[in-house]
Amino acid sequence: MLHPDYPFWSFVGLLAVLLPIPWHWRARNIATLSLIFWSGLTNLIIFLNTQIWADNYRDVSPVWCDISKSLFRFEAPRCGTTLMDSFRWSTAPHPPLRYTGVFPRSNAQT
Repeated sequence: MLHPDYPFWSFVGLLAVLLPIPWHWRARNIATLSLIFWSGLTNLIIFLNTQIWADNYRDVSPVWCDISKSLFRFEAPRCGTTLMDSFRWSTAPHPPLRYTGVFPRSNAQT
């Protein structure tokens, strides 16, 4: 194995990511919970990959490669975008305007 410390640090990262779940669950912070979920899943995938392919290049599970590749690609950026939008709403001095429809109502009398 090129770096024998990968399984250890990915497992430590998995445990560290799971620690703040109760706080964010009580606060009902869905954006942070989704980012915690996907970060934990990423660390779990790295841990499993280092165990499955330790000193081995034989493809023992081609389906696992497809699943882990698709999970890495899309979900973390989506969670990050949702988290940034949540921060924007919580730190704005006044709430940003919401989209109300194609034709906004007018106060002018016609």
